[in-house]
Amino acid sequence: MNKESVTEIYKSGMDMLYINLYDGLEQIEPFVKIMKDSGISEDNYKLRAHHTQDEWGLFVNNRSGMIDWIGFDEDDIENLKGKPCHYPYYKMFVDWNGDVLFCSNDWGREIVVGNLIQSSVMDVWMGDKMKEVRDRLSVGDRSHSPCNTCSVKGDLFGKSSFELINGYYESSDNRSH
Repeated sequence: MNKESVTEIYKSGMDMLYINLYDGLEQIEPFVKIMKDSGISEDNYKLRAHHTQDEWGLFVNNRSGMIDWIGFDEDDIENLKGKPCHYPYYKMFVDWNGDVLFCSNDWGREIVVGNLIQSSVMDVWMGDKMKEVRDRLSVGDRSHSPCNTCSVKGDLFGKSSFELINGYYESSDNRSH
């Protein structure tokens, strides 16, 4: 991340960026500087520390089956079958190489829905691959990997985005028939 890449991302239409900090407080200052140098208002980005035990609204999960440790049980995953997941409606995970994963919990990088070096944010966010994932998860179909091993209760947040995007798809589908 640098001034040029941040400026380009916001020019493409992004209006909010969450920056996850995993390594320590020393990460804060460089990211704040990049955003300030890019002319991005503090209202249009958030820093989210994952290295602290402070209250950040985080929930422990198994990162789509990538973490296998005491505290997760098959019942956690089994009880989620048939329940929708809102993550791909309100979050976009961009990897270091521009790849966009359908979910921030896809730590195995199984489902790449596009690449921001090759496509615009809008083309990836509303693209066919993302719609396919959303169609399955909107009705609680978690039978595909990595969702079939995920312990995330995916409807805790993002209901308004879930409804907005599904409404868009419904109106688009109706116009094409």
